[in-house]
Amino acid sequence: MTTRTLGRVVRRLRKSRRRTQVELAQRAQVSQGYLAALEGGLKTNPSLSTLTKLAKALGVPVAELLELPREEYPSREEDHVSNSLGQVVHRRCVPSVGSGSGDAQRRAGL
Repeated sequence: MTTRTLGRVVRRLRKSRRRTQVELAQRAQVSQGYLAALEGGLKTNPSLSTLTKLAKALGVPVAELLELPREEYPSREEDHVSNSLGQVVHRRCVPSVGSGSGDAQRRAGL
């Protein structure tokens, strides 16, 4: 998922809940400027903490902000969000390494 797509998801969810950027920013405890930049695709790489606050303020799982398929949603998000997102980010962002590359994987901490 690109940051631009994340921004569109946040905007769509915010508008469907009839919230202004100011209202959502207050609920999520982020600045309105940050939220505007995120929705506009100008802000990149939001922290897990920020994603969690936005998801909570919007009443959705973090996985929904990332538009993950339902089967990838953690069963209890509060307990698994960090681990699950780490796995998803790893799975989507780290290229597969073929067999015989164990040394490279160990050096990379994978």
